[in-house]
Amino acid sequence: MTTYYYYEDAVGSADGLSEANAYDGSTSTTMPNGTTNTCTFNNVVSTLLSGDTLYVKKSSSPIVLTGSLVTGTNANDGPTRYESGGTQYGYIEIIGYQDTIDDNLRADFDFSYWTFRLDREFARIKNINAVGSYQGAGGMFRLNTGARIENSRLESTRTGSGIGYALDILGGFANRCELIGNYSVASPADGDATVLMGSGNGSIKNCYIEARNGAHGISSTRIASAKLISNNIIVTNLDADGSGNSNGNGIHAPNILYHAAFTIENNIIYNAYDGIAMPNTLTDNRCSLYVSGNIISNCVNGINVGDNINGPSDVTAFNVDDDLYFGDNFYHACTTSTTNCNSEINITVLSSDPFVDAANKDFTIARPSDFGYASKFFQESRGASGDTITRNALVNIAPFTTTDSGIFSLGTGGVGDTVNVSGRSYQKVSDTPIVWRVS
Repeated sequence: MTTYYYYEDAVGSADGLSEANAYDGSTSTTMPNGTTNTCTFNNVVSTLLSGDTLYVKKSSSPIVLTGSLVTGTNANDGPTRYESGGTQYGYIEIIGYQDTIDDNLRADFDFSYWTFRLDREFARIKNINAVGSYQGAGGMFRLNTGARIENSRLESTRTGSGIGYALDILGGFANRCELIGNYSVASPADGDATVLMGSGNGSIKNCYIEARNGAHGISSTRIASAKLISNNIIVTNLDADGSGNSNGNGIHAPNILYHAAFTIENNIIYNAYDGIAMPNTLTDNRCSLYVSGNIISNCVNGINVGDNINGPSDVTAFNVDDDLYFGDNFYHACTTSTTNCNSEINITVLSSDPFVDAANKDFTIARPSDFGYASKFFQESRGASGDTITRNALVNIAPFTTTDSGIFSLGTGGVGDTVNVSGRSYQKVSDTPIVWRVS
């Protein structure tokens, strides 16, 4: 397992074995697999051996892909790193940074009109900030089986016709990312205009997803797979150029019953046509559904399901042995309907805006007490790129915590933060006026 460095401003020997001698993107040198080639980002990533780590330092200019980067598969890739008989096994890592390798800050990339497909199983990529305009299937960035992307920002700048999504999860995991789509269309077609496409098994957690001017936030293709969409903020129909506020759905899942299982929980969905859309025009029968704890606000319809979910005409249209649970969801300002799912239970309709300033992308919960049993579910501040200033939300992530010895300022932190002082825990519940409570 070898550690390499990539930094286009490096001036050393370009052997890749230290920051000073990092691969610089232009020198002809030895690649990780022992071959000799120009050390572009594409070439370095394509020659990493199983178990290798590549640290990528932010350069003075964004790192530009030299063509579509498709990493392919490797028989030695896997979820566990080890060495046997002189051969490395395990996952590769690509980790961005700015000053030190553990600063958790992002390196900048320009994908241009190319695609980056991380098809090596269980690969991990972290701390990148990328823009691109790739149009084809797979989107500008794609994850394969077990691969994951974390603490990254992907923005698809595609605005014309055709597919233009930022991320496709073919079988991987996205966590704590900002995913932005600039696609502009009044009535997006299934599988085309969307920010994130779920085309296989996958998990999307703790992400901020912004669909501008009519695209869907998250779409799921008709495939026998299991999906988890949890703890995200999904904003659709953002009017960035005068074409917004049309027909984009927050989560768009046609023919969802063909999946193996589908869980949608603890998300904030804002400004969609349908917050969650499950039209189900086919008589599929494979899926267990669990839709719970979501806040759906400022939409035309909150949850809109097809007849095969509400009441199939015959037993072959729905597998009665599968679980079907819609419950504990929160609705605000859904102009036509909160939910048409006739099995949904524990519906809460909020009479006032639950967020501090949703119009300016601050989805901090204004009054946690409005949420009853869920009032202590909080989320850390997100959006390192500045896409949202949200401090907390109705999702079950531990709150930001600081510790003082004896005293603290009443102006400390934001709503939802806790401070431990002399063995007592205090939680800030309001900024105006400033109110703390013992928790």
